[in-house]
Amino acid sequence: GIIENEIAQPIIEKATKLKLAPDWTAIHSAIRNQYNQRYADRVTNIEHANWASDHEHWDEWTKYFILTQDADWDRLLSGHANAFKWNNAAWAVMTYSKDTSAWRHVLPWSERAVLADPVAYWIDTYAILQYWLGNKALAIQWETIVTKLAPTATEFIENLEKMKKNQPVGPGK
Repeated sequence: GIIENEIAQPIIEKATKLKLAPDWTAIHSAIRNQYNQRYADRVTNIEHANWASDHEHWDEWTKYFILTQDADWDRLLSGHANAFKWNNAAWAVMTYSKDTSAWRHVLPWSERAVLADPVAYWIDTYAILQYWLGNKALAIQWETIVTKLAPTATEFIENLEKMKKNQPVGPGK
């Protein structure tokens, strides 16, 4: 967008050329001074998450990605497209973060996806999160539902079997 291109990107590009981290406080202040606090928070968090992803700083990415998604929590409540967004956001955190507090934080995102549009892939994400958080019996219950919804999908059958055997499942496993 305009704010990103005119304010954030020049500061980020200058820091990148110098092999430094951008001055996120300066970016935030510049946007806040020209627009408002809401835009400053939103754009700075999005750009910070993007920069951290580009540089594979996954703990930093997780923090700012979660902040960007939380900003949409009250706005994106139901429907297939929003369920898709919440599931994919939860899966992204599962893929790049090893922090159980981050997994706990995204569990409601996954739950929202399942409640909004209970398709097998989103229930699978929810089951895996439950499993990772130590709720093995609950995870197996949900993964069993997944295998009934998609009985020919071998990945779900394999996930269920791995859960029963207490083996790793999910992204990066």
